Amino acid sequence: MEKTYKCYYSNCQFGGRVSASEAVQSGKSRYHKSCLQQKDMIAKIREYYFKNIKPSDTIITVNKVINVLIFDKKVDADFLYFVLTVIFRDKLKIHNAFGLYYYVNNFKIIQEYENHLQRKQKIQQQQNVLNLDLTQSWGCTPCSQTFEINENPPKKGWGKIYGGDS
Repeated sequence: MEKTYKCYYSNCQFGGRVSASEAVQSGKSRYHKSCLQQKDMIAKIREYYFKNIKPSDTIITVNKVINVLIFDKKVDADFLYFVLTVIFRDKLKIHNAFGLYYYVNNFKIIQEYENHLQRKQKIQQQQNVLNLDLTQSWGCTPCSQTFEINENPPKKGWGKIYGGDS
């Protein structure tokens, strides 16, 4: 029987137990891969909000809004981060963290996010086609070759012959 660990993410979607083969370790704690990604994304959202949007808001308020949007309203964490970047980029007014409720439901931002996902998906498909072409035509995987850079230039003059500095 495979060893299982406790997923230390408080909002684990998978029941709180993770098998050793699926476990991802961060520090001393183990998580499901998606739980750790969501935890890191929420930390990234919080950091971005305080750095770029409204540093004077209390952390309790911001955490409450983020948790309600992600866990109760089922807003994707990537979408919430995208909304924050749009607010910062377009210099939209937001008086406090509760203003995120309005921007999350804003039709223009939703449309822009869908277009963003489509562009991202097209780029990913093009990269996959390029990687497939390289593999088929050259028989190698992209970026499989490494190059060494010699930081010591060759010695010049008589020092090269005698092994000394010149």
